[in-house]
Amino acid sequence: MIFFSLRPRAALLAILMATVVGITACSDDNTTPTSTSSTTKIEAGLDISLGTVTVASAGAPIELPVTDQDAILNAVGTYVEFATITPLFGATAGSTTKRLSTIVAPSAAASVTGPEADSLSDGAIGKAPKDIQATLAPTNLTGLADITGAIDLIGATFDLTVTATNERGDLTIHRTGELMFTRDGEDWKLLSFRLAVTREGAGLERTASSTSGSTAP
Repeated sequence: MIFFSLRPRAALLAILMATVVGITACSDDNTTPTSTSSTTKIEAGLDISLGTVTVASAGAPIELPVTDQDAILNAVGTYVEFATITPLFGATAGSTTKRLSTIVAPSAAASVTGPEADSLSDGAIGKAPKDIQATLAPTNLTGLADITGAIDLIGATFDLTVTATNERGDLTIHRTGELMFTRDGEDWKLLSFRLAVTREGAGLERTASSTSGSTAP
């Protein structure tokens, strides 16, 4: 059973993070799995396809509206574009930070420039504009609904592999984990994340691997 409260938001985020990968069993009957074949597309030919969609509800069983599904796919695509694709095309670390700041919730703004920034984006690795190819595994969504049926938090699984080439050679970036989005007016913004990233190849000065998570209070 999932309970809602006005105070323990971090606890709610932890609950939803734990269910993002997929709910295979639940003690109540208020978990509604659905699926669709929606896709969206960004630069570098990346197809963002929708996997399983689940809503964990504190009230009656509900489904995640298609408009919200599409909005989250678009938000994931924008995140990939700002965090990885535009830096590889040559965007500076400063412009990458500025772009990411427009898609994160105010309470998560510090993660864009803090110690977690390395796992959140590739703004510091340098330009690698040749032969950029990106592959994203189907994105599973898990919404968290309160007793009234309102859905203000949605978690999304994330498994991205990007290959590119710079003047030194080839490189590969693999980023995996979960992204948490919160409703912000008409938009959905990144509230928190739990990501691991590995970067390797001749196109890098060094092999880098980092793991980080951010949960807004």
